[in-house]
Amino acid sequence: ERTLDTLRSQLQAPELKAGPERARLDQQLQSFELSLVDQLKGAAALRAERETLCANAAADLKRFGELRKLTTSEPACPAIGSLVEEGMASEDQVPEGAKALVARLQTLERSFDPGLLDLYAVDATITNRRKGKDGKPVDTVVALDKHRSTLTAALKKAQPKNQPRTYSRIRYAPLSGGRYKLTAERVDAPKAKPVTVMMLLVPQPDESWKIQREIVETR
Repeated sequence: ERTLDTLRSQLQAPELKAGPERARLDQQLQSFELSLVDQLKGAAALRAERETLCANAAADLKRFGELRKLTTSEPACPAIGSLVEEGMASEDQVPEGAKALVARLQTLERSFDPGLLDLYAVDATITNRRKGKDGKPVDTVVALDKHRSTLTAALKKAQPKNQPRTYSRIRYAPLSGGRYKLTAERVDAPKAKPVTVMMLLVPQPDESWKIQREIVETR
């Protein structure tokens, strides 16, 4: 978080003009923010595991005391669910424009309408992420123009089979500048394995929202 604060300060410096250096810092800030959300999700999973372990231990102690007719003190466990999803926004906290953008995306995908690409910013990038042989992620970044032809072909192929994409476990995390990160599970075809999709949703000057960045992570 200190690194993020430093990057934000650098971007706000009056001597930093629009250009390659500003674009580089902005891209670095976006990457760090997305990484921070992923780390918060990991921490939330660990807290959820702690809740379950503590609750199970308390139940075991209680049963042991009842069997042995002993008085036992239960561990102070947090309420189930009270520590989960730190960094995530509840449904009512997410701006209506961001939710409307995602709903529109799903509607157009169900209609196999290539017009869904208009929901992306003109300089948006799509990243396909997979695990390499060494277990580390390997990213292939595709510009929107190149992605346009690939997606249009995929929609034409899927339409006769009536196999639209489906989303589940949609969650939002607030970022700086009023932006939001969406994380969801997506299935591209009935028998296909689900992929993890992350989208950077950015408010526009005209109060609309656009998808600035998309990462599709295969398992």
